[in-house]
Amino acid sequence: GRNVTKHLFARGMSSAELTLKEAFAAKIPEWQAEIKDIKKMYGDKVLGTCTVEQAYGGITPDLGYGGHDEDEGQMGALSALMAIGLFNLQGNASATPVYDITSPIFDEVTIRLDPVYYPGKTFRIITHNNLRENMYIQRVQLNGRALNNFWFTHEEFAKGGTLEIWLGPEPNKSWGVGSLPPRQ
Repeated sequence: GRNVTKHLFARGMSSAELTLKEAFAAKIPEWQAEIKDIKKMYGDKVLGTCTVEQAYGGITPDLGYGGHDEDEGQMGALSALMAIGLFNLQGNASATPVYDITSPIFDEVTIRLDPVYYPGKTFRIITHNNLRENMYIQRVQLNGRALNNFWFTHEEFAKGGTLEIWLGPEPNKSWGVGSLPPRQ
């Protein structure tokens, strides 16, 4: 769940121009040390080879994950989105695609937008109070304006800008209740 994700990934990454691949690669030594600690506490089967083999089976194209068809990178893409604080259940296939806002694991991420597809240059996500115990969103601003929805449109993302997320240790039950996403 969310606590395990925060435990394994969070500690904040302050780097405006790192790609996600570079950012994740920079965190690998820390994750390996944390995995070793978890194995000591709970035993090898928690994160050991047995678990990997049971959960994923073969990871080659002929076997897929768990003996099922490979998902063409969808789970990896979803993991990357969630790590930067976004979530999209429909894969942007709806008439008005939206991103749900989640707690990022990074302090700051800059996404360079391809000018062939996007009118904006960059979309930045800045996380304030990004600590392991602060997993709940307290408030959000999109381009300097308060956002009380738990979502925003892909059109807003494409224009570029800045999404700022403030985290805290307790849920703010009055945030994210503005309106529901457009019906599809």
